[in-house]
Amino acid sequence: MRLLLRDDVCQSEFVKAAVTVALVRLDTQSPDVEYDNWSSALGEAETVVRFALHCLPSDGNFWVRYAMVRQAVGEQPEEIAKLVTLSQLYAPAEENTIAARFRLYNRLTKPSLNLAAVPLKADLAVVCSLKGAALRRRLPLANPVLAREVLSYAQDCHLGRSLRDKMGR
Repeated sequence: MRLLLRDDVCQSEFVKAAVTVALVRLDTQSPDVEYDNWSSALGEAETVVRFALHCLPSDGNFWVRYAMVRQAVGEQPEEIAKLVTLSQLYAPAEENTIAARFRLYNRLTKPSLNLAAVPLKADLAVVCSLKGAALRRRLPLANPVLAREVLSYAQDCHLGRSLRDKMGR
């Protein structure tokens, strides 16, 4: 990974693989168990995702991944809203990117969600459309803050699989 960054190798398949590896490393660390390892993984993830954005600045998935990393560092509502907006503008209908944004929306505080209202509403338009049924089932259940936003947009739009769906009934 260091060679990739050092040599400024911007081939998309290598960059995407590096981001995946850095984010998996971060996901396997816990700040509660081993803070130093988590902090190191967080710094590496930020460096790698910033490099990915340098290489592929119009990749909406990298913008949401960067927003996730920045939110883990310390949520700054204006910054998060700007990053999510860029993600939504560059990937308005990519299901995996929308799913990533919803995982992020589910972690955001009310002030951040308020500032990210425009991309959230654009994502809800896709997710709550007739074509969004399969995507809706893949999304996590909305936390109470996000659920209120979803209900204010579309009362019949239910995110995530219910316990009944998970049990196969």
